[in-house]
Amino acid sequence: MILLAIMAVMAGQNVQASVPNPQTDVDRAVQTMNDRLLTWSASIDPSGSLDSCNTITSSGDPQLDTLACQAMSECAIDMRLVTLRLESPTVPDAKKDQLAFESGGAMTACVAKRRTQLFKGLAESRAAEGKK
Repeated sequence: MILLAIMAVMAGQNVQASVPNPQTDVDRAVQTMNDRLLTWSASIDPSGSLDSCNTITSSGDPQLDTLACQAMSECAIDMRLVTLRLESPTVPDAKKDQLAFESGGAMTACVAKRRTQLFKGLAESRAAEGKK
């Protein structure tokens, strides 16, 4: 339940992954994809299953929405051990607060990194197809 709250906050924060000094067409395309997600939002269930991410506000590009959800879902799966500790009745509340805070930062970093990786693959694929 607590991770669900973290995920909802994460979705509300525009996790912005920028490409430092975009030099190539692919880098510029990835930056454009990230920029298009400034208004994107989603919710994700703590199980982290791929079909549990729901786009609330679309970026306008269904492929970007899907990849953004994929990044969130993959990172949620990676965070599953933290989720279990947050749900454990044997973990003191103060420790849960600390874990929730730390996991929020870790989740933000994971999503930004994974999203950029996925967007780069999409940008390369689109460049190969001659799309913009």
